[in-house]
Amino acid sequence: MQPPAASETPAPPSDAAPPAHVALLLHGAPAGASVLLGDEPLGSAATPVRLPFGKSPLTLTVSAPGYEPLALEVVPERDREAEVKLKRRAPRPKPGGTVPSDLESPF
Repeated sequence: MQPPAASETPAPPSDAAPPAHVALLLHGAPAGASVLLGDEPLGSAATPVRLPFGKSPLTLTVSAPGYEPLALEVVPERDREAEVKLKRRAPRPKPGGTVPSDLESPF
């Protein structure tokens, strides 16, 4: 019997204690994006985010300046990766009158 190759990791015994944390790696987030759990910042979306191990889903928020926040539900029972795509916010209207001056009321 040959030992497992270097890239293969033997499965841990079933009686092993679960890890305290798992890692979530996000792909596709814009520069400057951050990840929050409720109001608690977890870190930058550019690097793996540590989540407390658990079997219940967590709702994370991925946000970046100029983009709509995105809610992402994750069950943190193992390390995982997720693809995210944030939508750009609609541009704000410029201050001032939006009615052309020739249509403004002279009264």
